[in-house]
Amino acid sequence: MSKTLSRRTLLKGLGAAVALPWLEAMTPRSALAAGASRHPLRLGVVYFPMGTKMIDWTPPAIGTLPENLPLNLRSMAALRQDFSVITGLRTPGGLDGAALHSHAMSTFMTGVAMRPTEGPDIQNGASADQIAASRVGSQTFLSSLQMGTFAVNRTIEPGFNPAYLNLSWRDPVTPVRPATSPREVFDRLFTRAGAESPSSRAQRRSILDYVREEANSLQSDLGTQDRRRLDQYFTAIREVEQQIQQVERIPAPTPPNMDVPGGDWSRWVDRWQEQVRIQGDLMVLAFQADLTRVCTFALEIERSERVFRELGIRQNWHGVSHDNEEELSRVAAYQVAQFAYVVEKMKQVREGDGTLLDHSMVVFGSAMSNGGHNTSNLPILLAGRGNGTLRPGRHLRFSRETPIANLWVSLLDRMDVRVDRLGDSRGRLSDL
Repeated sequence: MSKTLSRRTLLKGLGAAVALPWLEAMTPRSALAAGASRHPLRLGVVYFPMGTKMIDWTPPAIGTLPENLPLNLRSMAALRQDFSVITGLRTPGGLDGAALHSHAMSTFMTGVAMRPTEGPDIQNGASADQIAASRVGSQTFLSSLQMGTFAVNRTIEPGFNPAYLNLSWRDPVTPVRPATSPREVFDRLFTRAGAESPSSRAQRRSILDYVREEANSLQSDLGTQDRRRLDQYFTAIREVEQQIQQVERIPAPTPPNMDVPGGDWSRWVDRWQEQVRIQGDLMVLAFQADLTRVCTFALEIERSERVFRELGIRQNWHGVSHDNEEELSRVAAYQVAQFAYVVEKMKQVREGDGTLLDHSMVVFGSAMSNGGHNTSNLPILLAGRGNGTLRPGRHLRFSRETPIANLWVSLLDRMDVRVDRLGDSRGRLSDL
């Protein structure tokens, strides 16, 4: 059943801060005050493919993170007290001794060794984000949000159904497709474009054109601080929309070596960092207004042939992962820098006596390590304080055969989503 983005939804999420034209009824300020004592807990998962050179990722000792972080993590230096490094986790074993790319990506959040097939008889498991969404999603406009930066290309793993190149799985046979352009994410969050025809979407006005009259009518009902938050939130939305519109004015080419038509996605092919950061802004805006509490963001697809020319690298990412550890490490550091951008954005959002980051759990990581097909000792970061249930600022090392599914079960616990087991989990991680 579709949901209506209501005035109650956004006012509750922002503390009497946002209204849109199709909003229903004003939430009384007394109800807002009563609901503000316990902030919702958000779960974010940001994924990068094909791993890194682990010596450039791993702090030399367990315990408090050092001031001089490893090469891959130096962009996180100012956030050293806001995240932990977790090493030693693994995904389920590979197939015939090799953890193929589709297998790695599809098992990252399910803990299930999927069935290898090119046909329609796919078999995986429900992913942690979708388990969370099934329990807490009814409380928000979107039960969950999935984002990516890619389209299906000709690098699909031979022998595997392309459905396996998805992180999120509603159930063992239903992957959840990510929104792969900033416009698509923006529309899911802030417009009713999904119910409109393409022609009417093309004619729609700015989101701020829609909300201006409604926002003005609220001014007399809001305090000074709420009016300021209302203005800041709309300004942030407008800035993101303007960035999207600027790129949309550029003719859309058909990317070389991609078996996809031209269109909105192709405009972003050579603007990867810009695309990632806009998507990151949208994730923060969605969490900030409590439009969703569950979000996954795949920075790229496994076995990607993207070439990071901006880093002076000529070989495609997949080739680099096999052939050049030094360049792979540089790519991984680039991925971490994008994550640092998102974490810093979340830290800047005040929420009650803390920040949006304080009331979140954001995992950043890959289902491979050291390039190749290695799925042991994965590179994992965990940012946020989880409403006081996490103690960031440390390097936590677990035994090398600890399933990453143990991490998901532990985080689900903190969302009051209790599961006995997820995939190949064998328990919970202590002292996060």
